[in-house]
Amino acid sequence: MQDEGNRSAYYSYILFVDLLKQMSQTKQEKEITLKKCKDYYRRNKSELEKIEVFRHTYTSVTAVNWYTRNSFAHMPIKDFDNITANIDGLISTNGFLSTSNDHTSASQFVLSASDTEGFKVVLFEITVEPSNLQNIAFADIEHFAGSYEREVLFNIDSVFKTENVAYDTEFNV
Repeated sequence: MQDEGNRSAYYSYILFVDLLKQMSQTKQEKEITLKKCKDYYRRNKSELEKIEVFRHTYTSVTAVNWYTRNSFAHMPIKDFDNITANIDGLISTNGFLSTSNDHTSASQFVLSASDTEGFKVVLFEITVEPSNLQNIAFADIEHFAGSYEREVLFNIDSVFKTENVAYDTEFNV
């Protein structure tokens, strides 16, 4: 029964993303979306402040910058345990995924983080097979982000297969 609920939620999410892609981009739609976001985060002052900054500063030219903000490497322990228990299983992103082609840059995110009671620090290594390119949408955004990170942005609802979970003694993750 839980699998059926997860599957239903996943397909609902895919339909939601498809709807967002088709939605016209007027000021009115932006305000409706922001109102829903404010309602969702009504008890989270930090997120409400980010919504207001977005309201006043977002333009289509800065879209990539907004997608790559607040990237960090914490994962809820429940999700980590689920991935660990399901090697060869699939992981789907529920947002844009900002990554780096540079291992040193990526490692800087985990070096400054530590496990907490509810979250685990993780470092993903993603391999994109040329034969799967028709199923994965991603872009090199280094020139947009203007950073040294060699960033690559994966689309919402990208799906990855878990091949291995290992402890990295160099980074303690």
